[in-house]
Amino acid sequence: MIETIKIFVGNHPFLTLLMSCAAFSLALYFRGKVKAIEMAEYLVEHQDDLAPESLLEEAAQDASDRGKLKAFNQLLDKVIADHGRDGITMGHVCWIAQELDSDKRGSKQNRKG
Repeated sequence: MIETIKIFVGNHPFLTLLMSCAAFSLALYFRGKVKAIEMAEYLVEHQDDLAPESLLEEAAQDASDRGKLKAFNQLLDKVIADHGRDGITMGHVCWIAQELDSDKRGSKQNRKG
């Protein structure tokens, strides 16, 4: 069996390279999936922690860059109305980001306004 593999690798270097690239691609794909799961676990564990002001500024800047600042401010105002300015948590910021990603209205509102 080992001799067969040695002959195959020796006689077909292009196929060996192709198989190596496929294995590397699969490894990168699964690494990305693991990182996404780790990030989700982190967010679930820390969703009740108060959001630092720098995170809110960063989220506002990101929304501004994407043309959704008006929608961001509306959603943030809803959270502030329910929980107060000092009650904004990491979970609220994640919710706002999810709403902006799933909602198409933000960019249209900014074009009108």
